[in-house]
Amino acid sequence: MGCNVSSNKRDKKKDVKKKGEEEKVENKNAPIEKPLPKCKVLVVFYSMYGHIEKMAKAVAKGAEGTGAEVKIMRIPETLPDEVLEKMKAPKKSDEYKEATPADLEAADCILFGVPTRFGMAAAQVKALMDHTGGLWASGALVGKTAGVFVSTSTQNGGQETTALTFVSQFTHHGMLFVPIGYANPVLQNMKDVKGGTPYGAGCLAGPDGSRLPSELELSVAEYQGKYTAELTARMKTRAVTVVSEKTVDVSAEKVFSALNDWSNGKFFKLEEGQYKAEGKGVGAMRTISKFSQDMVEKLTAEEKMSYSYEMVAPHFGPFPISSYKCTVTVKEAGEGKAVVKFESVSGYYGPDGSNEEFPGNAKDSFKAALEDAYAEWTTNAVELAKA
Repeated sequence: MGCNVSSNKRDKKKDVKKKGEEEKVENKNAPIEKPLPKCKVLVVFYSMYGHIEKMAKAVAKGAEGTGAEVKIMRIPETLPDEVLEKMKAPKKSDEYKEATPADLEAADCILFGVPTRFGMAAAQVKALMDHTGGLWASGALVGKTAGVFVSTSTQNGGQETTALTFVSQFTHHGMLFVPIGYANPVLQNMKDVKGGTPYGAGCLAGPDGSRLPSELELSVAEYQGKYTAELTARMKTRAVTVVSEKTVDVSAEKVFSALNDWSNGKFFKLEEGQYKAEGKGVGAMRTISKFSQDMVEKLTAEEKMSYSYEMVAPHFGPFPISSYKCTVTVKEAGEGKAVVKFESVSGYYGPDGSNEEFPGNAKDSFKAALEDAYAEWTTNAVELAKA
């Protein structure tokens, strides 16, 4: 019997060893999560009495926790000092710089801190957006993620309507509004008086403005910053950025003239010695169609089957392109030479609408096709300029 017991022990040891070996193999083959790319988050706010400013800091804290590059900026005041004094508004600190439309353009994600005025955004916030006509014309904000957090005096003072009416700003700019839903359990807490809605974080200031944001409200604001930044970063994993720069032996003015004729006058002069153009929409269709056949030829048979021609935007060639923006800059380089620079950012979706990347070499093929196209355009522009 002792022999049997010993044998059983040995068998158990073998079983344990085998099990351990299997676990090792399983761990070795486990998928490794790729780190998300860094994104630029702008938290821009207007605050008269400090409530939204405090919320903005919490939003920024949440975004910073994802590894994002976060900047907090203040929306410029529009009221004169004498009016602010009568309203007993404290003096604005110099901690944050005032935001401009250019700051909005530089960000990947923009979170707006908006105090309510009769259930809508304060005039100061609207004034900043009213200065974004140039960004709208060029499509500079198209595809950027956006969110909104608010402050109202009471629970029924515009927590939802302030956010809802501000979404129209995002819509006209082609921005992607990111609501927070009810994923944060604080929003379903019925025991405490608090702000916040599925549209975004919010705080209650009280009729006299004496109530500061609570810890619960700040926790939702922090969650919103984290959630929106993470989502933006995940979207960036699908983006294709291409930069093509070349010095040519033709003056910038002649290259600009050639490109302007080729693009039917879609380019515009930015400043003396430098020309800049931004294309989207119809320009994107023309761009994509110009080299779509090259992309098809570079795909494997399996990839062609995977992607066929079922796309988010069927007119954008063989890939489901969700967005395309190309900036072309031509600068004088002296001695009759010029620097021609193409810079584009393209977004795309998987064939089933998911956020997964393209299989195989599809992403590399798309990038290579863009690089080839920009090189061809530069060559053609120089030939036209010399003609």
